[in-house]
Order: sequence, then structure tokens, then C-alpha cells
Amino acid sequence: AGLVIAYFLNPVVDRLSAAGLPRGVSTVLLLLLTTAALGLAVFILAPPAIEQGRLLLEAMPAQAERLKGVLEDSARGYLGDRYPQAQESVNRAIAGLTDALPALAGTIAQSLWSQGMAAFNFLSLMLVTPLVAFYALLDWPKILAKVDSWLPRSNADQIRMLAREIDQRVSAFIRGQGVVCLVLAAFYAISLSLLGLRYGLLVGLLTGLFSFIPFAGWAMGLITATGLAVVQHWPEITPILMVVGVFLAGQALDASL
Repeated sequence: AGLVIAYFLNPVVDRLSAAGLPRGVSTVLLLLLTTAALGLAVFILAPPAIEQGRLLLEAMPAQAERLKGVLEDSARGYLGDRYPQAQESVNRAIAGLTDALPALAGTIAQSLWSQGMAAFNFLSLMLVTPLVAFYALLDWPKILAKVDSWLPRSNADQIRMLAREIDQRVSAFIRGQGVVCLVLAAFYAISLSLLGLRYGLLVGLLTGLFSFIPFAGWAMGLITATGLAVVQHWPEITPILMVVGVFLAGQALDASL
């Protein structure tokens, strides 16, 4: 994690160093600014997002029951006489899922201990990662020079050329995808909140942050937000279509970035 952060921030440190600022000062300044920006974002966004998550968990049974009623009414009107057979098929699927839940719950319970142990490892990671990022940024030119010294001299130029090309491709993906995730998280969170969707901030942030998973993050957000919009606004269609429109616009924005 520390090396990834250092790789992400190294071009900025290089530019500051080229401008005459000592590399150590550039490294400290950039890490402090990055930490302050992340801390400010967490300070502003975390409390309302956590509160929305708590409210969503509390309201989930009622929300699910309301969504079930809306879907049943729509299916009954659309299917007519075929509705009982369709309902029976759905009930069988739900029963199969219910039968599988105890085993799933047992698996989750067995993993709780390992998850609890992982909390200590996560805390250690949060303490160690900034140190690794700092020293990696500080010594990045020395690291590259050391690796370069290991190259076979007869093929050094060709290997350097390939390494530069790989670096350009990988860095473009990592830095570009990181920026895209942040932009989409802001877009979805602001748009859904402006539309008045309950839990819109939480859903928008999670959709944007998971957008690095091709299509899956977007689809997860679309299904969740549309379900919440149906529960909140049905039988009004316009607000639901506006929520869907936000996700279509987000997909277009993602494709254009």
C-alpha cells in the first residue's frame, strides 16, 4: 500500500524537486497535504454517510416489505391469470435461499474471529503505510538507480525502454482510475442528494468508489438506488426515471473520462 501511494505521488514530488524544492521537503509537504485532504473529506462525509447507513439498516425490513408489495401489485396487474404460477416459482426460489441462509450464517460466524484479528493488522497497516510511503518517495531515485544497476549491460537500453512504456501504461491506469472513482463518487453523491433520494449520499459514494470494478459497481448502485426510489416515490414514475437518468449520465461520464 505504501509503495502504491508513493508510485501515485512520485510525479508530483519530481516536479516540486525540479522546481528547486528539496526532495525531503517536497515529500513531507505532499504527504501532509494528502493526509489533510483525506482527513477533511472523512470529517465532512463520514458522519452523514455513517448515519445514513445506520438508518438504512434500521429501515431495511420495512423498505423490503414495501418494495415487495409494489412488485407484487405490478406483477399481478401485468401477468393477470399467470400470476399465481409465477408467485409459486418465486416462493420456491426464496425458500431455497432461506434454507441456504443458516449455512451462510455459520460461515460468517466462523470468519468473525479472523476478521477480529484482522482489525489489529489493519491498524498496524494504517500506522506503517505512511512511513513506507514517505521513505519510498524520499528514496525513489535511489531505488530506480539500484534496480538499473542490476540490468545486464548488453540489454540495458532495451529493458529501460520497455520499463518506461510499462510505467506509462500502468501509471495512466492507476492515477486515471483513481481520479475517475473520485469524480464519479462526487457526481453520484451530489446528484442523488439533490434529487432527494433517501440514503443518496451513501449510495452515491459507494457507487463511485466501487466503479473501478467494470460495470459491477455501476450496476450495484443502479439497482440499489432504483429500489430505494421505487419504495420512496411509487406510484410516481418521474422521480424514479430521474434516478435512472443520473446513473445513465454517470455511465456516459465514466466513458468520457
